[in-house]
Amino acid sequence: HAIRGSASHAVQCNLNLPISLKLKHKSNATNEMGAFPAFFKALLDSYGSLDLFEIVTLDAGFCSLANATLIHQADRGYVIALRNNQPDLLSEAKRVLTPLTHQTPDAITGWEKSGNRQVRRRLHRTREMAGFLGWTHLRQVWVVIQESRDKNGNVEMKERYFVTNLPWGRLSPRQILQVVRGHWGIENDCNWSYDTQWLEDDMPWCRKGNALVVLGLLRCMAYDLINILRKRHLVRR
Repeated sequence: HAIRGSASHAVQCNLNLPISLKLKHKSNATNEMGAFPAFFKALLDSYGSLDLFEIVTLDAGFCSLANATLIHQADRGYVIALRNNQPDLLSEAKRVLTPLTHQTPDAITGWEKSGNRQVRRRLHRTREMAGFLGWTHLRQVWVVIQESRDKNGNVEMKERYFVTNLPWGRLSPRQILQVVRGHWGIENDCNWSYDTQWLEDDMPWCRKGNALVVLGLLRCMAYDLINILRKRHLVRR
């Protein structure tokens, strides 16, 4: 997963671990989608031989055929959020998956407490779009529907679509929900720390020179330590 932010910020990867592993400066001359190839190459150069990760999850801002192909050619699985920047893919995904949302889901979680609300998620998926629109490695499309229920019983629904090259049986439906939850957990945990608690977008510590990278690395180290302390109650003793 890669951090969103202004061009003066760095791009970071968190491989579904409690630490940040890689940080790379993003040039003003490109956006997130264009910055990914150099970042992914640096990631593979540093960690590709260590068998640390099999699946790369990306926000919709990185969703492109070129980026998906890059991950596929590296013998990695991709799970990429799908939104309006890929209108043809999204339109077809909605056409195919919407009828399935009225049927029994492939997987569903129980109700869980999230702040002042109760939340559950359900998965519907299809193989019908395999190879669609030149995405020759595309094998599945998912929709995860999140239901949020407040104390008065009012329910809010959010649909999130994903494209993936993973074979149909590589993950069970319940594991798919875990992968999606882990992906958004980075946004709600790592990015929330940087953006909300440390106000990185509003008050960057610097904007140019080597200090940008140095301070970025120090922030990653600080985040790693804080996150380990946050999760220490989850460690088996």
